[in-house]
Amino acid sequence: MNIMTDVMLILINAIAKGVPYLQEYKPQMRKSYALKEISWKAVNRAKQLRFMETDEFRALAHFRNGVEALPSLLRRKYRVDKIPTHGKKETKLHFGFKVAALNFENLLDYENCLISNALKKEIA
Repeated sequence: MNIMTDVMLILINAIAKGVPYLQEYKPQMRKSYALKEISWKAVNRAKQLRFMETDEFRALAHFRNGVEALPSLLRRKYRVDKIPTHGKKETKLHFGFKVAALNFENLLDYENCLISNALKKEIA
């Protein structure tokens, strides 16, 4: 056993007999306890999987998706990686136009949403 890389898991025999899939784990069965070596990597992975099931992780994942959505949209729809100009000023100008186009499109979508909601209220 390497102290730096392994963790010793010791289970009392009374508890070890109730563990599901005990034969798959293949612990060293002693007289009064069962012994199993586990790497730190496996321990940390188990902690990470438990954390990934929490509501806090889901909130962080949704936040990250929102942050990464805008650069992805600029790359896919407005092709900012392939600007057909040379030089810093021209590239900045083209990039500014692409961001302005995105903002203008968002503004038009917002206005259309307001108009359609106003029409629904008048009809009702």
